[in-house]
Amino acid sequence: MSTAFSFQTQLVSIMDALSKTAVMEISKLVEIESKMLKIEITRGRNEIASLTEKLQLMEKRAIRCGKQKHRTRQNK
Repeated sequence: MSTAFSFQTQLVSIMDALSKTAVMEISKLVEIESKMLKIEITRGRNEIASLTEKLQLMEKRAIRCGKQKHRTRQNK
């Protein structure tokens, strides 16, 4: 009976070590992936800000061109 108990104790010890190792590895993967996602989110936000700025500039230019065309037509 002591052999079965010894085997069970060793098995529990091995399973405990394996589960702790698995948790550590999974935690590392989650940390790495979350860092990558944060980088992608930041990159996306920067791109949105840049595109918004360009759009506003183009809208201002379009308004100016529209006003100039309107003035040109009035002067004719």
